[in-house]
Amino acid sequence: MKIRLLFMLFIIPTTTIFCQNVRDKFIRDSIVSYVTTFSNDPNETKFEKLKKSIEKLEKDYNTYEPDFRYHLLLQNAYNLNKIDFFKDQLTILVEKYGFDVAYMTEKESYYNNIMKGLFRLGLRKCI
Repeated sequence: MKIRLLFMLFIIPTTTIFCQNVRDKFIRDSIVSYVTTFSNDPNETKFEKLKKSIEKLEKDYNTYEPDFRYHLLLQNAYNLNKIDFFKDQLTILVEKYGFDVAYMTEKESYYNNIMKGLFRLGLRKCI
């Protein structure tokens, strides 16, 4: 009984406090901080910093982050009129990660343009 009590008082709180890994800390310190400031004042400089942080994360951990690419970069690239980057990212998401317009919420600023076929030339394989 005493061992269980000691375990619950000392071990469980310790593991819950220190269970973040280096990757999670990098995301918190670099990506989340840019997202917070970017949402208040979107501009090209902050977009490039956010993009570089995501690319660094992908390079360091040898992975592609489709969630970050979709939720953070796609909308902001479209809003900042970086259409070539937008098309490239959307093409990758569709071809390699199975992205479909059915996943969209219709609140995306580019939703109507995709549905009307304005990006059809750049996304011929996707739509």
